[in-house]
Amino acid sequence: MNRAHLCELNTANWTIISCSDFDPWRGKYGQQCRWGSASWKVPWEAWGVDDTKLFRWPGRGLWTLTGRRPQKPSDSTYCPQPVVWKQWLVQLAEEGQLLNPEPFDHPAADPPGVTWGEKSGSGRRLSQIPPAAEADTVAIGNSSRSSKHMRRHTHIINSSSSSSSSSSSSSSSSSGDDGGWRALWGQPPLPLAIADAKAVYGQQHSINEKNWMPFVWQGELLVTYALTPKHRVYRLRPDGLAEPAWESDPSAVFAPLGAAAAKLHGGPPLVLVNFTQGAESAAAAATSQQEPYFLGVAHYWLPTGANKEGRLYRHFLIKVEAQPPFRVTQLSAELPVRYSAHYKRVAFVSGLELAMLPSRQQPQQQQQQQQQGLAPHVLISYGSGDWESHLALLSLADVDALFAAAAAAAAPGGRLV
Repeated sequence: MNRAHLCELNTANWTIISCSDFDPWRGKYGQQCRWGSASWKVPWEAWGVDDTKLFRWPGRGLWTLTGRRPQKPSDSTYCPQPVVWKQWLVQLAEEGQLLNPEPFDHPAADPPGVTWGEKSGSGRRLSQIPPAAEADTVAIGNSSRSSKHMRRHTHIINSSSSSSSSSSSSSSSSSGDDGGWRALWGQPPLPLAIADAKAVYGQQHSINEKNWMPFVWQGELLVTYALTPKHRVYRLRPDGLAEPAWESDPSAVFAPLGAAAAKLHGGPPLVLVNFTQGAESAAAAATSQQEPYFLGVAHYWLPTGANKEGRLYRHFLIKVEAQPPFRVTQLSAELPVRYSAHYKRVAFVSGLELAMLPSRQQPQQQQQQQQQGLAPHVLISYGSGDWESHLALLSLADVDALFAAAAAAAAPGGRLV
């Protein structure tokens, strides 16, 4: 059972300003189809939205990509084949507007026969956690109801933050011809499908379309569809069709993972790191960043537990070239996420954002940064133990250190995992 919540945080002290239920269908989704068939019963099913990802589209506002089962067809209870889990796109706010969560504040419909238990110490809570290596984290429990299978994700909404990812795209929703994207404002989520489905799926059935990584390049909305065996980038159209656009080979970059490289999946949206142009040139002097690149998070999982019913997710930062064909150029050491003992050591990263925040550097560097005001930071949100939401805060120096650690481990005689 998955339920989503939309939360606004105060980035000065990381307190919760507000949280609300989040249903992009606004309570009008209808009945979800069932997995399996009349003759084939599946051992478990997922209900509700899953892996919801917020991202800013410069010039076109705030959007989200989320997963959910298709609606039940009129002539059957079961999901039509071959795709039984789809990706959906919806616009949450127009450019220059504040996000209004009220239209989306609908509690998710519970599956028939499901009852919820109260979490001990119910109520919204905020606790500061001692910083781990390379990261400061904040844990946020944003509801009094929970289930061991519920993933709690915290997403950063900061449409007023100033970063060069906002200035890198030239397209604007105020232009006369935007290709049809403006027609999606106020509409239900748009179901997405790949144009080359026949070639990709072959004879497979019960396809779960997950782990798409949206990003914006020169005003166009693109997605990383797959990381392995090829890094495949698709171009999204406003009718929901995703067309294959670029392909590159990342095998050399992922080689330090060994056999696990074949199991690597995508994660949150890619964000552009670029502090070499315009108003951000002052920030460039305080970082080692030279060339723009897209930053992302990839993961794979290992079975855990006596019966191998659990999953241990391992997460890594990746660098992707800022120009086509968007080659993957670097892999970091493992992200220092915090695992909860509550549920099979599950931790899953779902949010990634670049924001200008007060510097956490050394006193001499802080004095220089104070003259500039703010410094770029990477914010990573993730669910821990299917119970809590966490936020990891990294400076660009922290990010560079993770990539440097991986490079050292991958040198002759070293091993990343």
